[in-house]
Amino acid sequence: MGKLPREISEECGFDVTVIGIQRVRSSGKRWRASYQENGVLGLQDTRSQGSGRPLIRELTMEEKYARLEAQNNLLKAENELLKKIRFAERGQNEK
Repeated sequence: MGKLPREISEECGFDVTVIGIQRVRSSGKRWRASYQENGVLGLQDTRSQGSGRPLIRELTMEEKYARLEAQNNLLKAENELLKKIRFAERGQNEK
């Protein structure tokens, strides 16, 4: 038999008292189950390989229109803010 999950966590520099012993134990159970099901490949970190929800999906025409309208409103608000700043700076320069 190998090392206990607590020993592995402590050797890797994790403070088990902060993480919580239950979380360490459940991680160990998850890793063992994944290893038994998929071997070493089951222990690989797949977060960078696009597991989970896709980041980009095809938008409907209504969604595209709503995004463009929101972007347009944001740009209008930014322009108004810049105008106010320029106006305030001109007022300060004249004094």
